Amino acid sequence: EGGGATGGSPGTVAEMEAARKVFGGLEDGSDAGGEGLDADAGLAEARGPQAADDPRVEIDDDDDSEESSSEEDSSSAEGMSSEYEDDDEPPAHQNGDLLAAATGSRSAGTHATDAVVNPNFPTAFAAGKGRLGDLELFHLPIIYKSHQTGFEPTKDLTLQPGSVFAGQYLVQNELGTAAFSTAYRCIDLQSGKIDEDTGEEYHEEVCLKVIKNTKDFFDQSLDEIKVLELIRQTGKCDENNCVEMRTFFYHREHLVIVTELLRQNLYEFGKFIAENDEPPYFTRRRLCYITRQILVALRFIHRRGLVHSDVKPENILLASYSRARVKLIDFGSSCYLTDRQSSYIQSRSYRAPEVVLGCKYDGKIDVWSLGCVIAEMYTGEVTFQNDSVVTMLSRIESVTGGAFPEGIIEGGRQSGQFFTGSGLLYEKAGS
Repeated sequence: EGGGATGGSPGTVAEMEAARKVFGGLEDGSDAGGEGLDADAGLAEARGPQAADDPRVEIDDDDDSEESSSEEDSSSAEGMSSEYEDDDEPPAHQNGDLLAAATGSRSAGTHATDAVVNPNFPTAFAAGKGRLGDLELFHLPIIYKSHQTGFEPTKDLTLQPGSVFAGQYLVQNELGTAAFSTAYRCIDLQSGKIDEDTGEEYHEEVCLKVIKNTKDFFDQSLDEIKVLELIRQTGKCDENNCVEMRTFFYHREHLVIVTELLRQNLYEFGKFIAENDEPPYFTRRRLCYITRQILVALRFIHRRGLVHSDVKPENILLASYSRARVKLIDFGSSCYLTDRQSSYIQSRSYRAPEVVLGCKYDGKIDVWSLGCVIAEMYTGEVTFQNDSVVTMLSRIESVTGGAFPEGIIEGGRQSGQFFTGSGLLYEKAGS
């Protein structure tokens, strides 16, 4: 439109070149923003038992996930009990600054490039209501059958074991179904990996997340792709303990996200241990190590102006049973600090008081959720059991041993629904 489509003049070409530079994506992989906030002193327990006193206790920051598939190819019930022995326990760590970094928020400033705007074309940008540099562009590959048009016979897509999907992925089995997607274990037939022990080539197993065919789910998954792409472009997923996206595409009327294949989530694994009378897995040392890994992940995304918004046991997956290696997944609910804030985030049992009461929030709500998760893994019980918002708030007061700070109550848009003027919890009769 404007002069660009019909012109070819030097001025128009210059504008197009400027626009291309803007849409080139991130200019570098550096962290954006300012310094993080100080950590809450009471949560320094994440350093683990004896870590502060014993100089012999060290933590290995090397990537522990470099193990062949043959060593840990078993996530079945038969193989789990032998994979975690006491001598495999990870060491406690000494870093006391991770929590501070994870709770600190930094402003997002990765797309601040100014662009040349054609003054003869009356866009909203030229009118001073925006900047071309505030926009991003990514291409969605669409895979379709040649010489064929029309819709699929049904909106629901079920992948059958043994079939090849999108000409590349050999379906093994279904991994699980969530509210807006179904996950499948597949073999990437176009991948070529070399086994370090045998030297033989093999195909990599991946996870295909097939999004349900509705516009809302499609749009939300596009947001997840943008976040996963930002994570992949600005850091190493293994070092920062975030799931790695391999690719994404659109096929048979469904958006598909391909990620690395991980093991069970903390909820499923904890349930397996309890039901099969296995030795306790979530010891204090292992939980300290798991906590540290997720704090690293949260620090990484918070420095990019992101809030995960849904940290819970189901969204922390094991990459190695014996080494207690974990990764954070499911960024479909993630938001930027600059987004309009919503009170409909986080699963309720892991929801921070700021969100419940309608206060302004930041990355600290992820750290609250992580604390709930770790306590649950240690005790085997949901930390803040509840059947309503009021019972959850009451439980929080009981567990933390004190009333809510006045600042939180006064700053909450929803506080009047749960607190009296003197700061006492109440519940309407019959509610």
